[in-house]
Amino acid sequence: MNKILLTIMFFCCIYVVIAQLTTDHQSSAKTAIARTVKGIIEQEKKANKCKLTDAEMKGALGYFFKKKGITLSSFSVAALSSTKIVDGLYMVIKDKKTPQQIYSQLNMSKYGISKEAWMGYTKRYKDIKSVDSLKKYIPNNMDTVIETGKKQFGSKVENWLLLEKIIMDFNAKYPKDKNLTLTKKEKKWWSVALKKYKLDTEAYNNILNSITLTHSLSTEDQKIMKEYFKNQKHGKVKK
Repeated sequence: MNKILLTIMFFCCIYVVIAQLTTDHQSSAKTAIARTVKGIIEQEKKANKCKLTDAEMKGALGYFFKKKGITLSSFSVAALSSTKIVDGLYMVIKDKKTPQQIYSQLNMSKYGISKEAWMGYTKRYKDIKSVDSLKKYIPNNMDTVIETGKKQFGSKVENWLLLEKIIMDFNAKYPKDKNLTLTKKEKKWWSVALKKYKLDTEAYNNILNSITLTHSLSTEDQKIMKEYFKNQKHGKVKK
């Protein structure tokens, strides 16, 4: 049950976008190293044919939900919280009430919405048009859930697909090191692959110490995705 709840919470962040309102998260994501790592991973995903189409992302996420037993009712709490936030934003804009008044009036704390998060929304969504746009992401049907979550989930699947290819390539090139741990295999592979990007010594070392795909998907989720691709006959993973 806890694993399912964690999965639901992971996708619920799509709708409440709390991460987008956290300054520390934003600043760390904008560092030069983080941007470079992300860019290199994206280039390697393209070079190794690990990019998913829009349809594949939707299909993978839909299959993942099905295997996990996650249905629309699983998102009822997120839908209720999101509705409260949207209703509150409309009231702030249309009724000219203060965010503090609306927070108390709608009893937002009861729905897991902190004052800090609520204030973040009021600063981000200041007009009817922007709130209308946010309203579209309320998880009140599975099409919306999948459409909204496909890119975030799809990126994780792509990272895992790349890791699979990295390990296969490593094993083929370094058969004597086949008994190394997955982490060591990946790092050694990156130590060679990064050289083609012509980084200076400091950048090379920083990126090598930061770049990893080993936590893209859990072991259980990897099995689900292997099953999905096998059934779809995409040929993106080996049996």
